Amino acid sequence: MSNVLLMSGKVLLDRLTDAGESTGYLDAAEIGTLEIEEKTDLKTLQSKGRTTYGQTIATVALKKPSTLKMTLNEVNPAMLAVALLGESAALTQVAGTVSSGTPSVISLIPDRWVPLPYQNITPHVAVTSPIVITTVTGDTDVPLTDVEIDTRLGMVKYIGSTYTAATPVECTYKYGAMTGTRVSGSVKPTVKMRILLDGKNMVDGNDVRLLIDEATLTPAKPIDFASEDFSVIEFEGELTTLAGKTSPYIVDVLA
Repeated sequence: MSNVLLMSGKVLLDRLTDAGESTGYLDAAEIGTLEIEEKTDLKTLQSKGRTTYGQTIATVALKKPSTLKMTLNEVNPAMLAVALLGESAALTQVAGTVSSGTPSVISLIPDRWVPLPYQNITPHVAVTSPIVITTVTGDTDVPLTDVEIDTRLGMVKYIGSTYTAATPVECTYKYGAMTGTRVSGSVKPTVKMRILLDGKNMVDGNDVRLLIDEATLTPAKPIDFASEDFSVIEFEGELTTLAGKTSPYIVDVLA
């Protein structure tokens, strides 16, 4: 191994259960920083003797917990869930039709957007995909020229002049399929990670692998959803030495 270290690599993260059980490593992520800091408290016993006052009789270094700072440059849904102390799950909307037998009931509010139960609404086409809005009281069709419809978000705004107060209506329409990931924030206050850094010393090309058995992490900065720069995720925390192990992490340098 070279006496000079300049690392490249990616990090694999395994979000552990509260009981410390593995859930499997996520795909390798781009890493910004991965810092392990070791600290000790220095305990010194000083003499109060007549001729030795103030001199050191004994000194011992007491180990403090190993700490970790990590920055991820990729903000995928799984990592976003960790940063928001949340959980991620598959988001699926199967294409379907809201018919007159089971319409969506909402209240039209003048100059206000009101959400429908579904998103990705199919634009109005009279024969193949009609959108019909009918008042609950009076059974009167609301002209589509009197509403704005955000089909992507599935929201309706009344812009007409007939109704001046909130008016319950029944809506029938078609909607398309959607797939993605939903992150539910602020539901998992404990974040435990197993961390594997698959690195390479760029000086000599040797592989360097860092394995942290268990790190208890907290978000180190907020997530700015309106940032004008690339978003990053930052964590800090402490490392745990697991039962049966003699150290909280190992570094393998391959020749």
